[in-house]
Amino acid sequence: MTQNGLSLATDAQVRQAASNDNPLWRFSLAIYALPEVSNWCLRLQDQYQLDVNLLLYTLWRGSRGELLGAGQLAQLESAVAVWRSQVLLPIRALRRQLKGIAEVEPTREQLLQVELSAEQQQQKKMYALDIGATVSLPAVSALQQNLQTLWLHQRLPHELLASAGSDLAAAMASLLDGEQFATDA
Repeated sequence: MTQNGLSLATDAQVRQAASNDNPLWRFSLAIYALPEVSNWCLRLQDQYQLDVNLLLYTLWRGSRGELLGAGQLAQLESAVAVWRSQVLLPIRALRRQLKGIAEVEPTREQLLQVELSAEQQQQKKMYALDIGATVSLPAVSALQQNLQTLWLHQRLPHELLASAGSDLAAAMASLLDGEQFATDA
């Protein structure tokens, strides 16, 4: 079934996405725990305003051998734009504004938890969308192509792709050696 040009997720996908645990979120927690990944995510977020959830989604789909196009990335951005601009980014801005003020550090820590919850909610929305993808490549190839598509779509500096792409690909390879995130189980 489609609505506004997007395919609606199956009932099973909606039920799984309705819980706060889904394969995208589990993948994101595992990959973000790697220092080189979290460093790149924060750098791209802070210096280039990249939506880290979009990056993590791109990596996740690549880990499954799925290729994403610029149109699919645009659909994802559109689907979460209001949530991101009206909920997630204001929470992050307030948390950052309070940095360095000792007497509000407990509140700032609580805001960090609220921000992470908002990130999780955004990913839940992204996971529930069925944007389609071409499944035809080994994970490493799909990952590299998805990163290139994301870079072009976001108009990120090309020179960053070589360093970030190789670091992210290496982290993905080490993660995929240890666990398999290619299934929804």
